[in-house]
Amino acid sequence: MRITHLIIYMLMASLQLQAQDNQRLSVNWKKWERLSSQQLLDKAHNYLVLNEHPDSQLIFYSVVTNRYYANPKDKQLQKHAIVAFNALGQVYQLYFHEYAKAYSNLLIAKKIATDNNYSDILPEIDLRIVGIDHSLKTLLGEEGYREELIGQYKEVFEEAIKAHDFKNMTRAMMNMIAIANEDSLEHTILKEINTFEHIVFPKEEQTPQYHFAQIMLRGMKAFMRHDYQTALTEYDKLLDRKVENKTIDLQHQFNYHVMRSIVFMVSKQDDKLLQEFDAMEELGFLSDTPEAILSAYHAKWDYYKETVPQKDSCQKYQLLYLELKDSVMNHQKLNSLKETEFLFQLNVANEQMREQAYEQRMQRNILWGVAAIAVLLAVFLAVLYHNYRNVRRKNEQLYQRNVELLAADKEKKEMKKKYESSSLTDQGKESLLQKVLSVMETSDEIFQQDFSLARLSALVEADHHHVSQVVNEQPSQGFAALLNDYRIKEACRRMNDTKTYGSLTIEGIANSVGFKSRPYFVKVFKEQTGLTPSAYLKLAKSKNATA
Repeated sequence: MRITHLIIYMLMASLQLQAQDNQRLSVNWKKWERLSSQQLLDKAHNYLVLNEHPDSQLIFYSVVTNRYYANPKDKQLQKHAIVAFNALGQVYQLYFHEYAKAYSNLLIAKKIATDNNYSDILPEIDLRIVGIDHSLKTLLGEEGYREELIGQYKEVFEEAIKAHDFKNMTRAMMNMIAIANEDSLEHTILKEINTFEHIVFPKEEQTPQYHFAQIMLRGMKAFMRHDYQTALTEYDKLLDRKVENKTIDLQHQFNYHVMRSIVFMVSKQDDKLLQEFDAMEELGFLSDTPEAILSAYHAKWDYYKETVPQKDSCQKYQLLYLELKDSVMNHQKLNSLKETEFLFQLNVANEQMREQAYEQRMQRNILWGVAAIAVLLAVFLAVLYHNYRNVRRKNEQLYQRNVELLAADKEKKEMKKKYESSSLTDQGKESLLQKVLSVMETSDEIFQQDFSLARLSALVEADHHHVSQVVNEQPSQGFAALLNDYRIKEACRRMNDTKTYGSLTIEGIANSVGFKSRPYFVKVFKEQTGLTPSAYLKLAKSKNATA
C-alpha cells in the first residue's frame, strides 16, 4: 500500500504541475510559433540535456511536427520532423514513462526516414525502439527474452556500422555488454566485441560513452577470467566520467551497481551484494524509473529466496515487487507494442485514403456504372468464395481429425517403445504415481515459479526418469500439464477466497501459484475452466457478496 500511495501522490503532483505549466505555455504559444524550426529544436534539446521542463520540450517538438504535416514534401521540414518525432519518443519514455506514445512517435520518425532515404538517422531510432521493448519486458516481468534482445541490439550495431554512426554503435555495444554480463551470455557477443575493438574511432567521436564502453569491455573480460578484483577496479572508473544529461548519468550509475552486484554475487560477498541492491533501489527512486525499482526488488526477492533463505524478507520484497508492478500497470495503462504498431499502421492507411478521396470524387460520375457492375460481380464472387471456403473448411477439419488420430497413435507407439526397457513394474508404477499425486495435492512447493521435474523427483525420492515415465504414461498428461492442472485449481481456490486474496489482481494470483506470464496463465486457465480469469473472479466476488 505504501508504494501505491506514493505513486498516486507522484501522479497527482505531476498533473498539478503540468496544469500550471500548461497555463503558462498557452500564453507563449504564439511566441514559439514565430521561432524557426531549428530554433525550437535547439531550445528543446537544451532542456533535454539539462533534464528540465519536459512539458516545454513536448510543445517545442510538437510545433515542429505540425509544420511537417502542413507541408510533408518539404525536405528541410522532413529532416526537422524526424529529429522531433525521435526526440518525442525519448521524452515520453524517459520522463513520462508513456511507452505507447514513445513507441508511436518513434515509428513515425522511422517511417519518414525510411520513405525519404534518411538512413543515417535509423540506428538512433531503432536503438530507442529496442530500448522501449527492453523496458516493457522488464516492467511486465517477462523471462527468457535477453538473447532475443541481444539479437536486436546486434542488428542496430550492424546498422550503425553501415551508417558510420559511431555514437549509436557505442550505445548498442554498451547495451549488449550490460545484458550479456547480467545473464552470463558473454559468449554470444564475442564477434561484435572483436568488430568494435578493431574499429578506429575518430578523436571527435571518442565521447564519454565511448570510454564507458571501453571500461565495460575491460571489466567484462576480467570477469570472464574470474579476476573479480580487476573487474571491480575497472567498473569503479565509470563513476569518474560524467555526461551532461542527468537522466542518462543516473542510468550509467544504475548499470555500474548492476555490474558490481554480479561480481559480488558470483564471488559470494553477500554484504556488498546487498549494498549494491540498496543502491540500485535508491537510484530507481531518484531517477523515477519504475523498471529500475522493479529490478532491485526482484533481485532482493531472489536473493532472500535462494541465496540466503529468509522467509520474511523474501515475502516482503515479493509483495513490494507485485504491488509496484500492479500499480505501474494500473496507473500507466501500458499498451502492448503490437497494439500500438497496429494503430500506427491504421493511421497510415487512413492518411492514404484521405489523399485518394479527392481523386475519387472527381471520377465518381463516370464510375457509377462500372461501380454497379463491380458490386454485382463482387457479390457473386463473394457467394462463390463463401461456398468454397465452407467446403474447404469441412475438408480441412476432416483432414485435421485424421492427422490428430495418426499423431495420437504414433505417440502411443513411441511412448511404449521409449519405456520398454524401463525396470519399473506395474506395481512400482502405481506406487510411484500415488506418491507423485500426494506431493501435487499436499505440497506448496508446486506453486513456486522454479518448481521442476527434478524437484518433484527429489520430493518423492525417486529417479527422475521413472517419475517422468509415470507422469507421461497418464492419458493426455505430461509434467507441464499435470503442474498446470494443480496450479489452476489452486488459482480458482484463491479467487474464491476473496477474504484472504481479494487484494490481489489476476496477475498477482497468477504469480502466487507459480505462473511467470499473465498471457500464458490466461490461456491455460481458459483451456481448463472454459472461463477467463477475469470472468471467473467476477463470478466469485459476486457469489461471495450474496453469501
